[in-house]
Amino acid sequence: MKRLAYLKYIFLLSFFLQTGTAHSQLFVSGQDPASLKWQQINTENFQVVFPQGYEKQAQYFANALDQAYKLASKTLNTSPRKISILIHNRTVISNGTTAWAPRRIDAHATPPQDSYAENWLNQLAIHEFRHVVQMERINTGLTKIMGILLGEQAVGAVTGSYLPKWFLEGDAVATETALSQSGRGRLPSFEMPLKAQLLEKGMYSYEKAAHASFKNYTPNQYELGYQMVAYGRSKYGADMWDKVLENVARKPLFFTSFSSGIKKETGLSRREFYNEAMKFLRQKWGRINEGIQTSNYFSITKPSKHFSNYINPVSFTDESNISFKTSMDDVSKILKINSSGDEEVLLSPGPSYRESLSVGGNLLCWSEIEPDPRWSNRNYSVIKLFNTETKILANLTNKSRYFSPQINQQGTKVATVKIGLNSKYILLILDVIKGEEISRYEPQDEAFLMHPTWSANGQEIVMTVLNEEGKNIRILNLKNGLTENILSFSYSEISRPQLIDGCVFFIADYSGIDNIYAFNRKTKDIKQLTSVKFGVGNYSFNLPKNELIFSNYTANGFELVKQAIDFQKGILLSDIQINRFSFMMNWQLRRMELLKLILKNLKLMGCKSIPNQAGFLIFIHGLLIL
Repeated sequence: MKRLAYLKYIFLLSFFLQTGTAHSQLFVSGQDPASLKWQQINTENFQVVFPQGYEKQAQYFANALDQAYKLASKTLNTSPRKISILIHNRTVISNGTTAWAPRRIDAHATPPQDSYAENWLNQLAIHEFRHVVQMERINTGLTKIMGILLGEQAVGAVTGSYLPKWFLEGDAVATETALSQSGRGRLPSFEMPLKAQLLEKGMYSYEKAAHASFKNYTPNQYELGYQMVAYGRSKYGADMWDKVLENVARKPLFFTSFSSGIKKETGLSRREFYNEAMKFLRQKWGRINEGIQTSNYFSITKPSKHFSNYINPVSFTDESNISFKTSMDDVSKILKINSSGDEEVLLSPGPSYRESLSVGGNLLCWSEIEPDPRWSNRNYSVIKLFNTETKILANLTNKSRYFSPQINQQGTKVATVKIGLNSKYILLILDVIKGEEISRYEPQDEAFLMHPTWSANGQEIVMTVLNEEGKNIRILNLKNGLTENILSFSYSEISRPQLIDGCVFFIADYSGIDNIYAFNRKTKDIKQLTSVKFGVGNYSFNLPKNELIFSNYTANGFELVKQAIDFQKGILLSDIQINRFSFMMNWQLRRMELLKLILKNLKLMGCKSIPNQAGFLIFIHGLLIL
């Protein structure tokens, strides 16, 4: 007993020390420009604070949050107190964070170009509010008593000390998937890293999977956590994790309260539960992959001993390609790769999105993040040009908010998506010499525009669009300004369209794995052209050789491969066999919520917004001075 008491005193000391150091790092979300004027909207459960000029989107977000409040707390059986939401619209980095000293959600309003088929503000509302629910669930029992003594820091410290990140993020992903028409849990690309690892390299130890490795690539906490949480709910009941969190809240002084909670609900230790879940997934995914007959593709890049990704390939000459390369042991690079797989480093770019890479004439084009030297919550997305002959790197734009730029074949114009501070989405055509605007397209349906690309003749732009009805592919005629949606809007994952010779190529998840498809504009037929085991990343064409060049995922990352373009061997969409284990898991999650569709066709709140004025400036969030 004396030994146990001694250990508890040691723990309390470490608790205070950890609290004092962690919050100065984890709960500071950066600074916005001092010149901003702020407004706020108050609902029963939320205070939404936002910059002036963003009111329409803030009203929408407030409605989305109120809808999420009704739905996202069911399986954790708690009703959170009113919380503040701070919207940052000056940053180009897509993110959201939930902090607990002070209690708030920081929502970064700019959507990513690789967004799945759900409005970005809806994604933030469900995912981040679920984090609020998680921490509010912890605020019971002894933890609540500690909160009276230590303030909000107590809940934050217990959450950070005992709840593994895979659970926090996996549970939030499970909720966003169950409570929306899309969600990452439905995406083949989201399960792809863990699936490839289990089937090609086997199961790692729990410690390696949960805490990552400097030697081997491990799926991130979102990818691992979703599968763990979803498996637990599916096998042991919808309230499994609620009971685990209750155990943590009532026993915050025990190092193993999370593990003992799992033991109570499953009869398994944390490691045994992980092993059981991974064996289940390996068996299910293995059966599905046994039936896949891969298409006839050949590697361009040489086999790598270490994890590395070759992404955004573009055909440069008949015998060479250019690609981004990322790896665990080196900085990102842009490479030229010849037909033998030999690599030549062209340059190491700055912090880029790697959302696009294009070539026109002797110019390479992509976008990079440019920080503000003073305000961490203001940054820019600028367009870069690199001359492959002179080796000169230059900015086409400065202090801009331009995304996914694509240069035309002649190297004279760039098509790019501009995202305004009011989240207005515009397609711009820029002159390469001066960076000046030549023309623009503003969608009447206010759709989010993604990955625009030029047609081979330069007369049309094809892009992915996203609105409340899901995703589609839209073609813009640059001469007359008319547009055409070639598909029906749906929540299937479609991306990266390209238009060549009367066919629109794109990546889709129709079969349960991301593959390349072709839509014939005359016959309206859709055919699957590639068949891979885990997923296609992105692609290009070597038209003189009639070849597709694409990134093919393996357990060692994306490799570059080539495949002949053969429409005769393509599989009609109506003949594709669908194997979607992820859909079965999602159906079980949604059934546990006992509800249908969630955030769709939201109206504006109509709440009155008022200036956000400084009131009492000192609030006690804890007993420690940071």
